[in-house]
Amino acid sequence: MAIIADVATIQKASQDVLTTKDNIDGQLSALRSLIAELASGWQGQAAGAFNRVMETYNGEAKTLMDALEAISEQLKSTGHSIASNEEASAQVLDKFSAI
Repeated sequence: MAIIADVATIQKASQDVLTTKDNIDGQLSALRSLIAELASGWQGQAAGAFNRVMETYNGEAKTLMDALEAISEQLKSTGHSIASNEEASAQVLDKFSAI
């Protein structure tokens, strides 16, 4: 089954992924601030456990942000490839139509 896509749709998808990434990053930052505020009074084992959880959380959040960035870049690259292929095809067709 062939997949049909146009450059504008792929470019919009790339931008939509970046917008989603930015929105999620903002929400994660707000959540981090709220949690840090709530945990500021913790001490001892509770503080240590919290810090370990936050390290894991921050690592997972970075993985998510990196994945969204990579998806956006792949979509952008695909859009450029399609545009280049369409341009090359048009040039070939122009040569044949001139014959």
